[in-house]
Amino acid sequence: MIDNNEHTAKGILNKNFSILVKYIAAIIIVICHIFPSLENNKTISVIFNGTICTGIFFFYSGLGFRIRYDEDKNYLDKYILKKIKKIWIPYCIANTIYYLIRIMLKIEIFNIYKFFLVLFGIVLSNKILWFIVELFIIDVILYIVYKLTRSEKKQTIYIFTCYMIFMIISILLDIPNWWYITTSTVILGLYYDKIKKFLNKNIIYLFNIMLYILYIICFYNEKLQYRNYIITLVYLVLSPLFICALYFLFENKKIKNLSYIKKIKYDSLYIYMYHCCVKLLVEKIIKTNSIIIFIVELVTSLILAHTISKIKKIKKKDNENEKGWNYNHN
Repeated sequence: MIDNNEHTAKGILNKNFSILVKYIAAIIIVICHIFPSLENNKTISVIFNGTICTGIFFFYSGLGFRIRYDEDKNYLDKYILKKIKKIWIPYCIANTIYYLIRIMLKIEIFNIYKFFLVLFGIVLSNKILWFIVELFIIDVILYIVYKLTRSEKKQTIYIFTCYMIFMIISILLDIPNWWYITTSTVILGLYYDKIKKFLNKNIIYLFNIMLYILYIICFYNEKLQYRNYIITLVYLVLSPLFICALYFLFENKKIKNLSYIKKIKYDSLYIYMYHCCVKLLVEKIIKTNSIIIFIVELVTSLILAHTISKIKKIKKKDNENEKGWNYNHN
């Protein structure tokens, strides 16, 4: 059983650590998306690797599911409804806002048919929201698999089969490789407690270094044969290995129970959802030095995400108080 106690769990299992590492990962992803000279600065692309950071979110998605499933037999009750409220509806709102901003800035012409497709999340108005869509799809798949059987052997077979089918379909339909290359970390999260006992710290570190060197060579050598396939393969292996390296780096570290960390618990999701909305507006308003724009976009994204998170918390607290009031007066 995985130790998920926020006071005793160490390293990447610690709740505070997971909040903090996801927050940092979200910031790195934002840097990859909004840094004005990113496309012309390959060094920054190598240092701030958004793909590997995306894998961190997938890992914690799989790990969180497994922990709660093992602890609570009724965890799957109303699971999809909870995920619709927590992921799909916020995604649809962010997707629609981005589309309306594009209309307002006259980047594209309003189309009523497209508007409803965007509103219900069927069409991505902002392509970086692919991550949220895939996160929801994974939740649905996990729900179906774990509802079908309680046999761990069958669950494992179904999960790996679904992943292979998803990868094959993505390749055949020419879906961008980032849709599936970091999804392997979900599987790592699901079976983390069983896998970690077979891991060797030195081998993990060595493979991380070797794969990252291979990635850098491929990244800078654009004429290399099969370059894109090699990079895809490197990511497939490197994403879960990077998580394993984090485990060994922090396996015996106690994470302080700092109150400010809990305050940013949901910020990372909203940073990801809304930073491109901020990017559109800021670059329309400010026409000056690119570094200034970058700083404004990053800071504004963080403030906006935290504001949305606080509003959600207040609304949730009000709903809980209302339920308590109704209960006490019945």
